[in-house]
Amino acid sequence: MLATVSISWSQRYDTKRTYETFGLAKGSTVLEMFIYGVLCIVGIVIVNTLTGSNDNSKKSSFATFLMMALGVMAFIFFLPLLSWFEFIFANVMYLGVALGVITLIGYFIYNIFKSNT
Repeated sequence: MLATVSISWSQRYDTKRTYETFGLAKGSTVLEMFIYGVLCIVGIVIVNTLTGSNDNSKKSSFATFLMMALGVMAFIFFLPLLSWFEFIFANVMYLGVALGVITLIGYFIYNIFKSNT
C-alpha cells in the first residue's frame, strides 16, 4: 500500500496511470472486494451503535481504534473499484478532448472556406 502512494505521487512525472501500473482487476475480484468493503462499513455502523452514538457517552479507545481500522480496510477494499472508475473517467476525458480538437479544426476549416467565398 505504501508503494501506491509513492507511485501516485510520482504520477505527475510519469504518464502512467494507476490502472496501468497495477492493472485492472477482474469483475469477480471487484465484486468480492466491494462486498468486503460494504461489510467493513456495516461493521463501523455496528461498532458505533454498540458503543453509543450520543454525545454524552464516551467511546473507549478500543472502539475508536476498531472504527479507524475498519475505515482503512474499507478504503483498501474499494481500491479495485476506484481503479475502474479512474480508467473510465480517463478514457471519457481523452475522448472528449479528442472530439473537442476535431471540432475546433473543423470549425477553423469551415471559417476559412466561408471567408474565401
